[in-house]
Amino acid sequence: MYNQAASTFLNSVIDYREIAQAIEADKSALGYEIRRKIRFALMDLEPSTCLSFRLVKNGTFKREVQLSASLEYAQVLIAYMREDKYEGYAIESSVTPVVLKATEQAIVGFYSGEEVQEKISEGISNQIRQSRIIKDILAKDIKANQTWLKHEIKTLLADESASSIAGRMIDSVSDSIVSFLSSTMGQNLMAAIGKFMATGMGKILMQQIGIVVAKALASGVLKSVILMAIKKIGVGILIKTVVGKAIIALLALVGITGIPLAWIIIPIIAGVLIYEYNSFPEKLAEKIPNSVAANINSNFESLNNTVVEEIVSVITGDLVGHLTKVRKFE
Repeated sequence: MYNQAASTFLNSVIDYREIAQAIEADKSALGYEIRRKIRFALMDLEPSTCLSFRLVKNGTFKREVQLSASLEYAQVLIAYMREDKYEGYAIESSVTPVVLKATEQAIVGFYSGEEVQEKISEGISNQIRQSRIIKDILAKDIKANQTWLKHEIKTLLADESASSIAGRMIDSVSDSIVSFLSSTMGQNLMAAIGKFMATGMGKILMQQIGIVVAKALASGVLKSVILMAIKKIGVGILIKTVVGKAIIALLALVGITGIPLAWIIIPIIAGVLIYEYNSFPEKLAEKIPNSVAANINSNFESLNNTVVEEIVSVITGDLVGHLTKVRKFE
């Protein structure tokens, strides 16, 4: 029951959309990172991988059809160019998972970067601090710890020893500070600062923010959400289009236009090995990174909201766990 109440409370306090909006200004940095990651990944590929295909059924990879002067390869290539299935299998380029992984890594790296991570931490912390419930908790913490606070102030002001006059001054200063902190203005100030004298739930929340944000960004769940998000906004289809056009251009170099019959294309495949075969990864690296970066940029709001919502969800769950532990020991 308490766990559920804490979860409901945090969900009502933390608005992921406000945090997502703060990250909007950094999307150009994400575009740069996507182009860089994809380019390096493509330049690292063997030319044969760029011209090989993966057979997929119900979203599950079954096997790869590698570049070869064979009837099966010719049939798969033709089906791919025509956007048909091959023996009931969907066909994707072997380039697709490489680009998707590089894109995913770029996005995870972007959200794990110091600047964005700070915006997430700050956004969550500010929303928690500004919550009326949290302010009330902090105000109670201040009142409950006045004796301790007064002692600490005296210790700081008195250094190692103090004369009676200095002692009375210290008492006066201490009383004034404690009195101020007990006032409505002082309590609001402490609530805004957040963690000076907070104990219990308030203290746990503020201490855990940075740790939990890092944990959320490193979670496998987040990576799967990012991968689903980039597939949803059509990155896979985009890769297929770019690779398809590149293959058509490559075949055109050896005098083939359109989609030839399998028995014609088999010797042509052998010819491809001679005509600019080794430079094919470089040609893809010129086109795919910019296309994917542009696609992500135009869909950034949707992607950003999805990712930040997941991060906040992981953070909320972790914080609820900490709050539950604190409750048990109270």
